[in-house]
Amino acid sequence: AKAAVGDILNYTIKTKVPDLTNYDTEHRDDYKFVISDTMENQELDVDSLQLTINGATVTLSDVAAVNPGIYDQGTQTFTITFDVKKLKDGGDSDQEVILTYSAELMAEAESINGNKVTLTYSNDPYSDSESGPSDETEVYTYGLDIQKEFSDGSAAVSYTHLRAHEPLRHLVC
Repeated sequence: AKAAVGDILNYTIKTKVPDLTNYDTEHRDDYKFVISDTMENQELDVDSLQLTINGATVTLSDVAAVNPGIYDQGTQTFTITFDVKKLKDGGDSDQEVILTYSAELMAEAESINGNKVTLTYSNDPYSDSESGPSDETEVYTYGLDIQKEFSDGSAAVSYTHLRAHEPLRHLVC
């Protein structure tokens, strides 16, 4: 995707309610189901976080703890730690879970700004082992440096103004 500083970027994460078939009630407290996102030069709009399960809107705080993290030195990592028992109470396993949210592209943006999402979950009801996939996307932004020179080679004077229009097919002097 391409964006400019100040643009709002919209993200969607899709997964499934975990299958807890082999987790008895005693072990379900140990089950881990976490979504984490590390964004470069993007700041999360915490109020934009929305969750749907099987097409129904769910109040995120009813089924998960949200740690929004802090935007610091061009990076922000946030985590959503699901309470699996509450999530499971909302429906059968294998139902679609969709998390949507927005982030603003900050002034520190570089030409390539990464975003890496990781899903961490328990994969064995009888051990502490964890696994999970991750996915990455990049947001591209482009700078434009222009130096006007006159035909005699002298630099542009202070009253010369340049204005670029999107798309950059037109350059007005």
